[in-house]
Amino acid sequence: PVVALLTNVGTDHMRWLGPTRAAIAAEKAAALSGREAIVGIWDDEVEAVIRASAAPGTPISLASDWATVRGHRAPDTRPRNRVQGAAGPSAPSAALFGQGVTFEVGATRGEARLPLAGEHQLGNLTLALAGAAALAKHGLGPALEAVAIRRGIEAVEWPGRLQWCRAFGRELLVDGAHNREAMAALAGALDTMGLSGKIHLLFSCLDDKPLDAMAALLRPRVRSVTVTRIVSSRATPAATLAAAFPGCRRAASAAAALLELPTDRPTLVTGSLRLAGEVLAAIGGDHA
Repeated sequence: PVVALLTNVGTDHMRWLGPTRAAIAAEKAAALSGREAIVGIWDDEVEAVIRASAAPGTPISLASDWATVRGHRAPDTRPRNRVQGAAGPSAPSAALFGQGVTFEVGATRGEARLPLAGEHQLGNLTLALAGAAALAKHGLGPALEAVAIRRGIEAVEWPGRLQWCRAFGRELLVDGAHNREAMAALAGALDTMGLSGKIHLLFSCLDDKPLDAMAALLRPRVRSVTVTRIVSSRATPAATLAAAFPGCRRAASAAAALLELPTDRPTLVTGSLRLAGEVLAAIGGDHA
């Protein structure tokens, strides 16, 4: 590839990639080759591993060497990153937020509204802009103009990532976080958005995920918990899920849960991209 991008190194897919962050970094860095390799975030634990494991001669830089993005939280009343469910169109939610961002890529500067919530999305945007700048450098993309960057940012839509939905008389926040790092980012977003302690939870996960660590992040931030088993041979049994969330309710399926969840406040749906997909499919929206 001309440009290779690596977002970060977390503790996911350890069954295949290795038992430590260093081992995972070595596997991921093996894909870094070409004229440019850009890493979103690294630290002392993985930097040396990434440099040693990348293809020889590949220049490696950080996304922040190419671009900077600063965010300022502000309400966004436009219907972004949502889905219209079978029960009717989703209504604007007081809890629906976008982010105003200021970006800088070389000499190009501007402002835009990023429809995705969460500070972690600022890092993702920085890496995306860095990749675009690298392509332009090698003559494989247009020169970056502020107007084009703004239009691109404001058109972003990412189903299953802090996605607001309304269906069956319930408001849902669907997020595919399924490892420790992603759940920590989600927890931070809930805190920033003022939702911690004000929402219910629908949770499930696969059997190779850090259930206890994810549950520890979620329990203090939700009012009640419903668990269900997702459709997968690798699904965590409902009894195991229930042990991680004492006092929780159990639903036979994601579709059944949608009819059983409390209606007094929004419900966070998280723990697995499969769960997010099952919920969106049950809603019947455009992004299922």
